[in-house]
Amino acid sequence: MAASLNALGSLFSYQGKYEDAEPYHHQALEMQRALYLKNHPEMAVSLNNLAFLYSIQGKYEDAIYCHQQVLEICQDLYSSDHLMIAISLNSLGQVYSSQGEYEKVEFYLQQSVKMLERLFKEDHPDIVVGLNNLGYLYWNQGKYEQADSYYQQALKMQQRIFPNAHPYTGTILNSLGCLCLDSKREKYEESASFLIQALEIQQGLFPNGQRALATSLNNSGDGN
Repeated sequence: MAASLNALGSLFSYQGKYEDAEPYHHQALEMQRALYLKNHPEMAVSLNNLAFLYSIQGKYEDAIYCHQQVLEICQDLYSSDHLMIAISLNSLGQVYSSQGEYEKVEFYLQQSVKMLERLFKEDHPDIVVGLNNLGYLYWNQGKYEQADSYYQQALKMQQRIFPNAHPYTGTILNSLGCLCLDSKREKYEESASFLIQALEIQQGLFPNGQRALATSLNNSGDGN
């Protein structure tokens, strides 16, 4: 029953019917609380759905409240490092990023990446995403050297995991190219190299010319 309520809520969310979606997620959560009487993974799912709903509406305080509850539930359920805790930490960081609270963003994203590194102990796509998120955070703050370092780490790990062309490799290369332009270090040749590599990957993967390809074309044009 709760799963069906959550599914209906998610359906309305994806349709942009946010006022219709919210009651279904709340009903699912209340039903789960009555059923389980203590913390349960399904409660975290309902709270995550509510957090997503609030985030896309710009209701960041409500989203943070839900994500904090998810984190508390996960920390209660899993006494040591766990993927769900790492995901919750990252989610909190992302919402704080929308508010420009960079110290909190850094704290949660760093905690998430460190936990992922402990969990996987080797290269993993989730770590790549975390490193990329940190690169974006420092870029937004104008901390270009730190941003470059994290983007480079993300790129190297991504290329070790996926030695052949991969969409996310193109995304990181595009970010590095744009960073070189934005950082006022006049690294035009380096920027062009990254952007051309991103373009080549996207041309190979998306021969019909999707949106990502147009983005790289625009960025490489800006660098000339």
